[in-house]
Amino acid sequence: MEMKLAEFLMVLGLATSPSLVHAHGPAEPKYGGIVQEVKEVQYELTHKNGIVTIYVNDHNGKKTSTEGMSGTLIVMNDSEKQEVVLQPGKDNDLIAQGPATVKSGSKIGAILKGPKGSAQVRFTVK
Repeated sequence: MEMKLAEFLMVLGLATSPSLVHAHGPAEPKYGGIVQEVKEVQYELTHKNGIVTIYVNDHNGKKTSTEGMSGTLIVMNDSEKQEVVLQPGKDNDLIAQGPATVKSGSKIGAILKGPKGSAQVRFTVK
């Protein structure tokens, strides 16, 4: 029940928010993606060869281990909603465990949980 409410709030925020909120100005991308900063943590979303990856760094750009983290990627394209599970990769990355349709105008949310807490991150693909 708690996760369904969180998902609803994420989708509602994606659908109604004209701009993204972040604590600081976004850092420069290190992996060719879109960067957002939440709670002093930088998240960079990439979409290459049909695979969505989120890289995690501290506010100084230092890699942050994703061991023990998990999450859900929510992709909104017009009225279509797609959810994909995120699991840790080898280093500081979370990798979508299935294909996601990401295109210009996609609004993407990530609900992340880990040993140090949870976060919700929002991205808009230009």
